[in-house]
Amino acid sequence: MSVTHDEIVAAIRGIGVRAGDLLIAHSSYKSFGADGVQGGPITVARAIVDAVSPGGSAFVPTFNYGNDIYDPLAAPSYDGVITE
Repeated sequence: MSVTHDEIVAAIRGIGVRAGDLLIAHSSYKSFGADGVQGGPITVARAIVDAVSPGGSAFVPTFNYGNDIYDPLAAPSYDGVITE
């Protein structure tokens, strides 16, 4: 059975994260298992943001390891599909 947006938000809030918080999230989409997440990686990204909303900020590493000139609007992340 795949994981839902609401389950991800509940899990994040279950560790004490609240609206208005600052959150740094290191993520691994494949750790959700074979069934993944309903809606795919974008659902995970949205759940991370929703867990700190309203008023909070979520940050994810988007390292490119020097492979590209950094452009926040165009440089790809080399740290997985959730950070894209």
